[in-house]
Amino acid sequence: MKSLKRRPPATAAPTEKFLMQMAQARAALEKAESLDVVRSIRNQAKAWRDLLAAQRAGLSMVNQAAETKLRAERRLGELLATMERATPGDATSQARRSIPTLADLGVAHSEAHRWRLLASLPADVFDGFLAREQAEGRELTTAAVLRLAAEMRRRAAGSRPRGRAWGGAGLARPPAMPSLLQCLEQAMEYIERTEDIGVLDEALEMTGTLVGLIEDRKTELA
Repeated sequence: MKSLKRRPPATAAPTEKFLMQMAQARAALEKAESLDVVRSIRNQAKAWRDLLAAQRAGLSMVNQAAETKLRAERRLGELLATMERATPGDATSQARRSIPTLADLGVAHSEAHRWRLLASLPADVFDGFLAREQAEGRELTTAAVLRLAAEMRRRAAGSRPRGRAWGGAGLARPPAMPSLLQCLEQAMEYIERTEDIGVLDEALEMTGTLVGLIEDRKTELA
């Protein structure tokens, strides 16, 4: 694949050349087996997305880059899952030490959590969500897909739906919420009292998702 430029141009929104680069990047993602290669594609797509948004380019152009970024993040999650499955639970300590950690890979735990959550979505659900969001004129964001993935995971576990409706997923919109800080304070009080390990596991998972949502939203607003 012809490599993408390391930095997007500072002027003029891209045209056919840009669209070709995005198509090449997505094709490369399907075959990529290297975390570094996929992360490079993800970072370049993010640079394009941020540049186009800053230049107030058309939504379709911004979404082209955003979709490539999302597909790269999903592929990163798949690669991390493959690496984890390669080491069975009964592996020796020496075998486990030979497997690189997230720190060795230069991946933050919050990033890994978000990527794995994206990879947990079935391909048809993921593709359908991206198509519906764009068809309905909405901006593609990692935060939106993460909310869908987290809600589907809770549904699969038998929890009550608590999320928003995303791209026709059939999820109910929430009622008006109290302040965010009040919600967090209530959650912390509950965590301190509960003796349910399952609740604590879910809270830990959702904390990772919340960190990712905050980081992504800050990036979008920067």
